[in-house]
Amino acid sequence: MRGSKLYALGGIDSMYDILSSIEVLDVAAASPQWHLIELPVALARCNPIFSPIGDTELLILAGNNNNRELLDAYVYDVDGQEVREVAIETLPDAVALTCDQNFCVRVDHNSITGVFNTTGSSPCKLQTLTYLDGLDGPKLRLA
Repeated sequence: MRGSKLYALGGIDSMYDILSSIEVLDVAAASPQWHLIELPVALARCNPIFSPIGDTELLILAGNNNNRELLDAYVYDVDGQEVREVAIETLPDAVALTCDQNFCVRVDHNSITGVFNTTGSSPCKLQTLTYLDGLDGPKLRLA
């Protein structure tokens, strides 16, 4: 939720196809209706971390597509309706962004804190990733 708008990303349709779209509902509208925003096919995914970050951006992180883990990240600019890929700096082995057990617990202006499942038999760990938007483009860094 950002302001009066609720955003939903991806999922599976009735034909079991993975979706690459965002749906937006303005709950403050006189007659609220869902509006579809098509995104690049690379963003087709289920179960991503999808969260507001910054003033006008939504972070799309990890997820899965046809039982394949996606370990990538993108930023969607709500105002400009632009998608940019986010570089994920090398993270320690303790932070593997596996698709179905990740969840976000807190988002600040430029950081996202969540539980990221580790590979193997290691337990989940609470980690904070800092979102940086510099001259060389956006990236996530373990804080």
